[in-house]
Amino acid sequence: MSVSVASSIALSALRAAQVGLSVSSANIANADVDGYTVKTANQVSTVSGSSGSGTAIASITGGVDKYVFASLIGANADLGAASVTASYTDQLQALMGSTTGSDDGGTSIATQMAALETAVTELASTPDDNATQSSFVSAADSLASQLRDISTSISTLETNANQQIADDVDAVNEALAKIAKLNDQIVAAKAKGQSTADLEDERNAAITSISSLLDITTTTTSSGAVYVKTTGGTTLLSSKLHALSVGAGGAILVDGSNDITSTLTNGEIGGLLTLRDETLPAAQAELDALAAKLISAVNAAVADGSAVPAPDSLTGTTDVSSLSSFSASGTVRIALVDDDGNLTSYTDLDLSSYGSIDDLVSALDAIDGVSASLNADGTLSISSDTDGSGVAIGALDGSIDGQSFSSFFGFNAVFTGSSA
Repeated sequence: MSVSVASSIALSALRAAQVGLSVSSANIANADVDGYTVKTANQVSTVSGSSGSGTAIASITGGVDKYVFASLIGANADLGAASVTASYTDQLQALMGSTTGSDDGGTSIATQMAALETAVTELASTPDDNATQSSFVSAADSLASQLRDISTSISTLETNANQQIADDVDAVNEALAKIAKLNDQIVAAKAKGQSTADLEDERNAAITSISSLLDITTTTTSSGAVYVKTTGGTTLLSSKLHALSVGAGGAILVDGSNDITSTLTNGEIGGLLTLRDETLPAAQAELDALAAKLISAVNAAVADGSAVPAPDSLTGTTDVSSLSSFSASGTVRIALVDDDGNLTSYTDLDLSSYGSIDDLVSALDAIDGVSASLNADGTLSISSDTDGSGVAIGALDGSIDGQSFSSFFGFNAVFTGSSA
């Protein structure tokens, strides 16, 4: 072996060692950098003719196992959906209040309803007591206010979910564009025989960021490019980028027209869609149902009562103008009473005698000393035409569509509306 050949072999070994040291140093320096993978300098022997001529670094590769990486992006989608769901359901639970509290025994709806029940019981025992009356009004107002606040907050959560979906869609598009650019760089570098390990790390980081937002799969082409699809089979990136957008009604579209909303069930976007379209509307529906039952029960409980002194007029809260007919039975008493609550006159009406609201209003208006009419909003007003006398209604056995006379027309209503 000549001196020159020996020198060449030694120099090749030094160059290979230098590259290896450089790769090792980079591994150490980037050990705590997110997305960086350990690089390996792959050293091979070189041959000139039939004799060894030294050594060289054939390639520098990353340490990413494609099967492990596929599992990682699947787990990321699970985590993204679970995390956003937990965040919103925690907020939803907080809206409902706590069952215990240092001062008032809790702030939950159940606690507020229990307080109202107590106030109703006390009012029934001592209806003339001003403090008891005030406690009842305060308890009713607190419960109504809490229901309204919860309803408003649920709407806010839905708005927040929509905004977060829009932000996530923008983030996916940005990451897809980055992957497309890196694909071009990686394909070009591979064609020149250059290392693409660092570029692949950067691309994997972009893929990972998408996977936390969408459930995706990836395939690598023979040239080194990565294509991205949703697990539902919709292509997001191939040789062309297919951008996401948010369409009318919050639908998730590909290329501006292909609606893939129903196929997105995982990742942060999938979790947000489930929250927006199912979880939060269901919570609102349950709240509205509770409010409707509360309104009906409380109003029915107090509807047949009468203030002392009786008011000069009573106005209902129910719009009955659209009712062409109704089913009524039994008798209702319309009375005039003085300021001390003494009966001055009364008229009993057989409700089964009237086939329409207009017929009933006419009969009420025909009572001596009483005026009755439907207001512009469809509610019924009954007033006294006699000085010093107020109007009181005695339910007796009268019933309209299964409700007492006062309940049907919404007289003495504590709560108005039909939902939270």
